[in-house]
Amino acid sequence: MLRAFLLFLMLIILAPTIVDAMPAYNPPLNLDEENYPIDRREFVRLKNKNMKIKLFATNSNGQNLEIIDFSRGGIAFANQNNFTQGENFTLNLKYGNYAIPVEANIIAIEKNKVRTKFINLDIPKQNKLFYLSSKIEYDNKWLKTKLSGQDGEEFFEWES
Repeated sequence: MLRAFLLFLMLIILAPTIVDAMPAYNPPLNLDEENYPIDRREFVRLKNKNMKIKLFATNSNGQNLEIIDFSRGGIAFANQNNFTQGENFTLNLKYGNYAIPVEANIIAIEKNKVRTKFINLDIPKQNKLFYLSSKIEYDNKWLKTKLSGQDGEEFFEWES
């Protein structure tokens, strides 16, 4: 019993010394994007080829765009060689019986695709894009839960 007490007493006296002697972890101070890239993706990207119901888009000239992927922040579509980087245009998204006109800005043009971001989004439009994204995930059974209203009816109702 006396040994246990003496051991306990030694631990109390020596513990601060042991902790102070341990080297502290010092993270690298110069974090540069080349060595430590920052993930800037804010929204989930949904591939159109994997969707049961396809998402369609037309530009303001009525030209059909072949959508590659969609997120709440923008879309990527097949390059048709008639767009310029930085160009703004109106995009009409259509999914089933849902339709949303949004303004888009071309942020990158690659060999096979054009990447855009949605611009000038007010709160109602952001909400519609959120519901559209959720509806796509729900229809494709990508959500882990079932979405329904209080009355058990389908959760998604679209108001123009």
